[in-house]
Amino acid sequence: MRISSLAAITALSFAAVAAVADTVTLRNGDKITGTINEINPTSIVVTTPYAGKLTIERTAVQTLLSEQTVRISRPDGTTDTKFVTPVATGAGWRETATFETPPSVPRAEKPTRTSRFLYIAPDWQNQLVIGFINRAGNDESTEFVGGLTFHYERKPDEFQLRFEGAYGQSNGAQTAGLFQESVIYRRDITDRLYWFVEQDARYDAVKAISLELNAFAGLGYYLYRTDDLKIDVRGGPGYTYQQLFDDTETSAVAGRAALRFAWAMNERVTITQEFTYTSSLEDVEDFIFRSETAANIKLDTERGLGLKLSFVDDYDNSPSAGKKSNDTRLAVALTLDF
Repeated sequence: MRISSLAAITALSFAAVAAVADTVTLRNGDKITGTINEINPTSIVVTTPYAGKLTIERTAVQTLLSEQTVRISRPDGTTDTKFVTPVATGAGWRETATFETPPSVPRAEKPTRTSRFLYIAPDWQNQLVIGFINRAGNDESTEFVGGLTFHYERKPDEFQLRFEGAYGQSNGAQTAGLFQESVIYRRDITDRLYWFVEQDARYDAVKAISLELNAFAGLGYYLYRTDDLKIDVRGGPGYTYQQLFDDTETSAVAGRAALRFAWAMNERVTITQEFTYTSSLEDVEDFIFRSETAANIKLDTERGLGLKLSFVDDYDNSPSAGKKSNDTRLAVALTLDF
């Protein structure tokens, strides 16, 4: 069982290296990934893992990138096999005998937001959260919750630093105390493959955890990537440390696998999900599974005010003595984007 757990985490970490994917960029900004089968005078034929074989009119295509040779049919009836790569302007493509790394394309700047609140820069999307939580599991209570997220994204870099806290009382006694911090840095290797490093720390009075510390590094892969929808997996080895209220300490070499989903339904509503599985490589029965599902709703796009609904499921297969394995948190909060 230990071998199978290690193999699963290792496979997720390095599956992306073996993956080969071509990219069709449409004029509307969408990207289709898969295998480009043929380029002919009127259309592009591409096979995708999610929609099968598609035939796209050439007039709808902005540019192409292939990581393997493509069959090209000429207007005179002749055929050839070549690689294709975007031209420097990003509008059109050229044929090459060998694979070439695509050139950097001039990046369109995001429009400046007119919020009257603090504004940092176009590439930063930050959020302040203040609200309350209904908790079930080891504790039944209503808590106050707060959070602060700093998020930077400009290809090829993505960085996120996040702080969260919760505090609650019942009949004059403290029923909840939580503080956690997480940071992750991603850097693109190709349009779909990236490497990452991440670290997170946690204090949880309900679970009697004085300090939980994790650090990991590895590879990630975008299963789907457009401006509106992103789905990616990541995984790699690392280290985990935990100290409980009774001073019991444990540490181990560990592996982490994660799935991230982000969908901008429209200019006001964004849905996000993240599933994280962390397991000791020394004892496969010692693992933690966490998931967070959230809906961000912009109430006032000009001032950056909004509402956030989130559900967190936190499962620890080796909890502290007398504690339950599973905790859930349902939160409703006001947000300020800046």
